[in-house]
Amino acid sequence: MTRRRTCRAFTLIELLVVVAIIALLIAILLPSLQRAREQGKKAVCASNVHQLMLATTYYVQENTGRLPWIPGTQNDRCNAPYQQFYQLYRFFPYLPDYKMFRCPSANDDNSVRILYGQTSTAGNPDDPSDYSRSGQYFVRKTDEFYQKVAYPNGWWPLFNPFDLGSNEEFPELYTEYWWNDFHSDRCAPLPDSQLEPIRPVNGAVLEKLPAAQHAVPLAEYAMFNPPDRQRHTGGMHMGFADGHASFYLKRQFLDTDTADPQKKGDWDPYGCRPFWGWGTTRNGQNFGPN
Repeated sequence: MTRRRTCRAFTLIELLVVVAIIALLIAILLPSLQRAREQGKKAVCASNVHQLMLATTYYVQENTGRLPWIPGTQNDRCNAPYQQFYQLYRFFPYLPDYKMFRCPSANDDNSVRILYGQTSTAGNPDDPSDYSRSGQYFVRKTDEFYQKVAYPNGWWPLFNPFDLGSNEEFPELYTEYWWNDFHSDRCAPLPDSQLEPIRPVNGAVLEKLPAAQHAVPLAEYAMFNPPDRQRHTGGMHMGFADGHASFYLKRQFLDTDTADPQKKGDWDPYGCRPFWGWGTTRNGQNFGPN
């Protein structure tokens, strides 16, 4: 006689147990996956800053030893650079990839697309000289350099200014990084405690910076974001004038709670604070907001 085999199916309780175990494993693994994903974004951003600093060194070598100058509201080399999108112009010959100017962790309300993008209502959008709106970070089709150099030479062939209509900003040509606007009192040499001039960082002669290994020409935009909008778990990457890049927590680069030089905080080895004044003098100065 042939023995009949009976197939026993899973019971509802067994299925629920399996589903519960899978859900538990997902709950355990998901934070680790999220951390790994954020670490990957952090690594990409670190690479971007490093590549931008390499491009900076190439620029210095080909421009009489000067750091790149990002123009401001007036045509002088010591003014604050309100036209941050000039980074794309200065570095394109050495880094022809606009994606290098993007931090992958910049999204939603910690990105310049929101803070300075087309959703902003500040400034006059019909005045090309008004950079209080979003012109600080976005390439504008009305910009003179774009019209005379970038567009005729086909720097960004995928972006046609005639497709913009009345909107003069290229929505994909922008930078998420900030070029240091530290300057010497609008071009008047600012003496330190030893009556020596404190050099500007923007457009500076590299050899005249007292401590290039501590000076920060480039950083992520996130320095002023509140704690709930910080990238990379509360820190940001900085590029230094000697070419290297490093990561710092906010308390290490912008500690606005104290000006006590005895605390490590955001002081460089010479006693300069915060980070936009690092490396500008060996005698120590407080350039902070308090």
